[in-house]
Amino acid sequence: MSDARPDAVRPLRIGYVNWSLGLGGAEQVIIRLALGCKRRGHDVAVFTLNDVGPFAKPLLDAGIPVISMAKRSRYDTSVASRLAAEFRQRKLDVVHTHLWGGNFWGRIAARMAGVPVVVVTEHNVDVWKRPHFFVLDRLLQPLATALVAELGTRGARGLGYERLDQLTMELLLGVR
Repeated sequence: MSDARPDAVRPLRIGYVNWSLGLGGAEQVIIRLALGCKRRGHDVAVFTLNDVGPFAKPLLDAGIPVISMAKRSRYDTSVASRLAAEFRQRKLDVVHTHLWGGNFWGRIAARMAGVPVVVVTEHNVDVWKRPHFFVLDRLLQPLATALVAELGTRGARGLGYERLDQLTMELLLGVR
């Protein structure tokens, strides 16, 4: 069987959302995913909530736009509208969010923009999160189409993803 994409399938328009492209594991995952999707012919953009960060260069060199939303403060709710406008303008098929800020604002903006697929990635269990962060995660859970977690079933359930059935947990988390 050939790995070639059927002619009838168009490249996807994918947007990745994170707080920044600073030094960190999640940021490196985003860079590798974006570069890999671009190599496979997809239209990719990376959105940062705050500054672009020091590791945007490989993306920019590959022709991948990195767009800062220049979030002004922790409570800058206008970032959701600005992100949604970017998502609508680019007619994104998929929004893939990472880490707390990216997951929070990215989910809201993607639904505001009518993006059909929203993938949320939890990279770890954040010990800094106070109870209200978990409540917000649970409230926003229905806005996600899929969850990717690098922390196992127990961690995902603790983050508010109790409704995921066992098959979904196995497929997305690689656990039984």
